[in-house]
Amino acid sequence: MIKVAALTSGTNTPLSRFRVRQHIEPLKKLGIQLKEHIPNIDKNKFVPDFATGIKHQKSLRMMMLGAKLISRIPGVAGSWSSQITWVQRELVPGRCSLEPFLKNP
Repeated sequence: MIKVAALTSGTNTPLSRFRVRQHIEPLKKLGIQLKEHIPNIDKNKFVPDFATGIKHQKSLRMMMLGAKLISRIPGVAGSWSSQITWVQRELVPGRCSLEPFLKNP
């Protein structure tokens, strides 16, 4: 049996449903086991733009980026126990982050 780790954007995102989840059952019938790794933090949540002059805006954005990175670690670790890693999109949109640590993307 081939093991595939799928790193997706979230539970309610259309991209995850159409690019990954609809293929789980057909792949299972072919002997391919797919495990989806969903981050704890929704990719669409972000730190809103505040009025100019707020000192902590940059630190809030950095903390959110750090939280997104941390939420992806279980998926990256899961890729090491699979034969193939299916990356639906960048792990942290707009940034190269943990992709070099994936096994067999």
